[in-house]
Amino acid sequence: MVGLVIGIVIFGVVLAVVGLVFSLRRAVGAGPVKNGNPMIGQLLSISQTGTTLNNMPQMELVVALPDGDATREVRWRQLIDIGQMPRVGDSVRVEVDPTNASHVWFIGGPQ
Repeated sequence: MVGLVIGIVIFGVVLAVVGLVFSLRRAVGAGPVKNGNPMIGQLLSISQTGTTLNNMPQMELVVALPDGDATREVRWRQLIDIGQMPRVGDSVRVEVDPTNASHVWFIGGPQ
């Protein structure tokens, strides 16, 4: 009987840890772009999501990126250091995933 209770407790702990890992991954976002194409876009919107990690707020960004003769808007979430926080209207450097154009990562202001 005690073995059954211990097994159930261990199973519950494993489920809790797995759930925490998946929820943190979803909260933090997809992560940096590997081998991305650098681009300069214009920040249209930035807002806090309410999530922080190591005193860095997760922000939802909307950036207009050049797309041929037009522009396209891309929206994503990312942890951003307060010292690097851009403002609406700023030109921002991003990297765009060459295999998934909706996967974008904020790098910083233009240099």
